[in-house]
Amino acid sequence: MKSKYFVFLLIVIALLLASCSSKTDNTTSPTAQETQASTNEAYPPAGSIPESQPAGQLTYPYPGPYPGPNPTAISHQPTIDYNAMPYVPPEVEPPSTATPSVPIVVPTPRADLGIVVGKLLSTDNGNPPYLATLYLGSTIEADKADFPPLVSLDETTDPKATQDESGAFVFIDIKPGIYAVIVWDPYTSIVIQDEKKENYLTFEVKAGEITDLGTILYP
Repeated sequence: MKSKYFVFLLIVIALLLASCSSKTDNTTSPTAQETQASTNEAYPPAGSIPESQPAGQLTYPYPGPYPGPNPTAISHQPTIDYNAMPYVPPEVEPPSTATPSVPIVVPTPRADLGIVVGKLLSTDNGNPPYLATLYLGSTIEADKADFPPLVSLDETTDPKATQDESGAFVFIDIKPGIYAVIVWDPYTSIVIQDEKKENYLTFEVKAGEITDLGTILYP
């Protein structure tokens, strides 16, 4: 009796094991072909945009299956139309009004010193004022007759003129002596010549007096 009961139990256990094995086979993972088909349906080929794709967005172009979830569509970055922006010119300060030229005032010469005045104009049409840096150069008589005197210049010590925009100039507090007017620039210095353009324009400055050279045309 016990032997029959034992055999019956073995049969029941065998049936239960067979039933469990069948359920396990039915729940196995899908085949590689099923996985590939599912992936292809979820991700469209590269370059194609599905009809449901929102306007203004791009689909990620990678063609193969993705190991993870479908990436989010990339949105266009906003653009700026620079041509549509109005041009605003920079603010520029208006030019300042030029200060009118103040005429030169000739002072009264000292008893022991002299003053030299004159007006320097250009030889161009209309004789406009010739504005320049003017010095008084001391003269040294030449050793030989019929030779013009030598003119020396030291920009640090020799008298320098004051000139206005009309071309008028004045040398103040000049020691008595023989002088010549020199037009100076950083590259060269030229002694003004007389009207005949033969010799230097030399003149004597006397103590307590004003020496007026009149109008000088240069060059």
